[in-house]
Amino acid sequence: MATETAAHKPAAQPITVPAGSLDGFCCEQYKGIETDSGNYFKNYAFLGKGGSGIAYLVQATSGAYRGGLFVLKGLHRTSDSARLKRFRQERAFLKTLNHPNLLRLIDEGEYYGRPFIVQPYAPETLRQALGGKALPFGTALAFACQLLSALQALHNQNVLHRDIKPENIFVNGAHVQLGDFGLMKRLDGAADAADRGDFQGYRAGAFYYRTPELAAYANGTGALDLRSDIFQLGLVLAELFSGRNPLSKAENFTDAISLNSVARINGRYAPRVVSAINGMLAINPGERASIEKALDDFTGIFEQYAKDHHDLHGQFFLN
Repeated sequence: MATETAAHKPAAQPITVPAGSLDGFCCEQYKGIETDSGNYFKNYAFLGKGGSGIAYLVQATSGAYRGGLFVLKGLHRTSDSARLKRFRQERAFLKTLNHPNLLRLIDEGEYYGRPFIVQPYAPETLRQALGGKALPFGTALAFACQLLSALQALHNQNVLHRDIKPENIFVNGAHVQLGDFGLMKRLDGAADAADRGDFQGYRAGAFYYRTPELAAYANGTGALDLRSDIFQLGLVLAELFSGRNPLSKAENFTDAISLNSVARINGRYAPRVVSAINGMLAINPGERASIEKALDDFTGIFEQYAKDHHDLHGQFFLN
């Protein structure tokens, strides 16, 4: 591999950090940032900012990924020890991922005590792709299979995502990836008080994708269960095919869960799709479809759809 020249490694222009201050992560204030592995990334655009995180569109200017576009996510409120711990936990978990439909880690680093991660760039979220209406049936079916496969890979590691929603699913053409693992938890024992308290602060983001288990957990009475993710993904799949989330409105996160009927889905495959989604949305976890059953259901529908939608030239239509 050719040696990188200095021209491909723009020197970072560090910001001045006031003594005792760790808050503030501003990628605009330097031309390039170096990762722990020695790669350099140049900032191109601000993408968004949340309660403690901030995201930028960056381009690799050195290393194996040179020229590629990525997302740099930084933690700008590092004075919050709980958020800092969770960010580093997420970063460590991302290193274990090896599935095409799970958003993985490309690189990482810290800048003046502020941890950041670099991940693949996708041009839109599923929320943006939906645009308030259902996706074309074939596209929805392909996305459903990919997301179920991703969730199965997570659950095989005994990991609960807890925040499955269209805003945390990233779309690049016919390919989707589940990301944002800030609320993930390994189910390796009883829920600890710190995690339960931490979840209280984050739960607002999952309000419209509440599950019976998450509502009880937030109320301090329930236990965590992998089947909660299946319910959450079922809400998303209903939205993919019908354009509507079937979760009934509520005043509080801890209110009892109730569902509306899955909105009308057109086409000859609709009864099978509705049946599969309803299996994922059983209020009683004991009656809910397993991740294996849900994936088998949608894979079977996809296989039949694929047979019916090949033309004579071997083209496959997702619309």
